[in-house]
Amino acid sequence: MNFVKFHEGEYFSRIAGAKIRQIDLVTPTFLPAFSSFGDRFIASRLEAVLPHIPQSVALISALDVHLLRNALVPDGRTVLQVLHASERTKLLYCDSGGYEAQYRKDVDWSTELYNSAVRDLQPDFAVAFDKIPGIGESQEISLQFDKALETLDAHRGLRGRVVLIHLPLKTHNRARELAEIAESRSSQFDILGVPEKEVGINVVDRCRFLIGMSSEFRRRGIDKPIHVFGCNDFDAILLYVASGAEIFDGLSWFRNCLSLSPTRMMEAGMLPLLACNCAFCLDANWGTIDPDEYGLRLSMHNLTKFSEWMGMIQSAIRTGNLSELLKQRKLQRLSRALFKKVDVKINQSGKGA
Repeated sequence: MNFVKFHEGEYFSRIAGAKIRQIDLVTPTFLPAFSSFGDRFIASRLEAVLPHIPQSVALISALDVHLLRNALVPDGRTVLQVLHASERTKLLYCDSGGYEAQYRKDVDWSTELYNSAVRDLQPDFAVAFDKIPGIGESQEISLQFDKALETLDAHRGLRGRVVLIHLPLKTHNRARELAEIAESRSSQFDILGVPEKEVGINVVDRCRFLIGMSSEFRRRGIDKPIHVFGCNDFDAILLYVASGAEIFDGLSWFRNCLSLSPTRMMEAGMLPLLACNCAFCLDANWGTIDPDEYGLRLSMHNLTKFSEWMGMIQSAIRTGNLSELLKQRKLQRLSRALFKKVDVKINQSGKGA
């Protein structure tokens, strides 16, 4: 899969994209994640929401495909049929299932079950099978990479091969090692992923890691998008885009209530307080609304806000105003501290993706 660079912005930001099955994927982007962890209504949510999301890509766990493939949604179809029907207008990004496997005790998740789920789903993108390390455990980066590539080799029809690497905390000094390993295997994968909470103890630490990795990638000519898994905070996304990340996903779009004016994340029942004029709030009768309708309106409102936020970030990159957007979010002092020792001109290689 070829990501084409459309525009290089301030710091390490860029706009890039690819056309897959006549569907455009443009980064930076947020992927709505569907996960059974904490969502016992995932099957009905897939039926109600997936066809209508404003994003062109949706993420679903391979473990959930395995568990729900034959589950029926309200209109009588199976979850697998719902997912396949969505492929007319959406790209499917199949996560490894490792996140859900940490919490589900009703399935012994394995490479064999993962492979079966990916074969059933036939997604556009697949994250390689992984094992999330326990507390105090660590895995060699090269070994993780090679195991991931071996898993992905079993699925030749993929348009995007995603390698997810787990790192112990305090890892910004591992960025060079990760880049060296990625460089030697750059023809074998399309996207490199890292879990947000594993690359630093706080947002500053995480930005430093991403800056280090992005700097090494550009110095070595590695033109691969970085996916920060589990990140759905508006300001964190903005900082990580400036630090070189391009793809984000998360679950807050159905767990919380999101606002862009002012920018905040609230408890899910707070949508009536926003006086929002989006299409999903404008004509709502909050006093008599059915719970299912409220859930649908909340989800679509939130996904609309994510789409608007990523559009604002893309516009700021395109016009050279990312630093101004950071200033508007009162993040300019932090961003100056993060990038003061970075020669951004050197990192803006001018090469296409």
